Amino acid sequence: MVNTEGGVLLRHRRFESLLNTRSSQSVEENPKVAVKDGLGETTRTGDGWVSAIISWIRIVTCFLSMMVTTFVWAIIMVVLIPWPYERIRQGNIYGHVTGRMLGFVHLALQSRLPIVPMVLTGTHLAWRKGSLHVRPTPLTVKYLPPISTENWKVDKIDDYVTMIHNIYAEHLPVTQRPLP
Repeated sequence: MVNTEGGVLLRHRRFESLLNTRSSQSVEENPKVAVKDGLGETTRTGDGWVSAIISWIRIVTCFLSMMVTTFVWAIIMVVLIPWPYERIRQGNIYGHVTGRMLGFVHLALQSRLPIVPMVLTGTHLAWRKGSLHVRPTPLTVKYLPPISTENWKVDKIDDYVTMIHNIYAEHLPVTQRPLP
């Protein structure tokens, strides 16, 4: 049998004492006392109206601050999220990233460090379309020779992207190459 906290509290007490409604101590109500302020006005203390009003003001202040915060976040979300009709027009209902990713070119232009292409093959077998389950499958990682970016110019970004895309496409298996 499991020992509960209630059993620990009641271990040395009689059951009759729990049912006893009489109080051995007398409870006296504090009398309300009229107190004179420094201005000569009489105020009553102990009636609790002041604490009730302060509690009410705190509740209203908390509610208003939550409403303002919610309104501000709603405006931020409307401004930052692209309009849904634009995604639908592009055929991108679920908001996936579309277009070309040119971040690697901008990094290469700024750092002038070489790009080391890595071609992964077999990833299409690990995560099949329409499934959330990732299957164990052999992957092949091929490291290609580094591409020097020391002489790259900003006005030829499209040429660099095409060149790297073609390098990747050449090293993919025939079944994974992009369609022409």
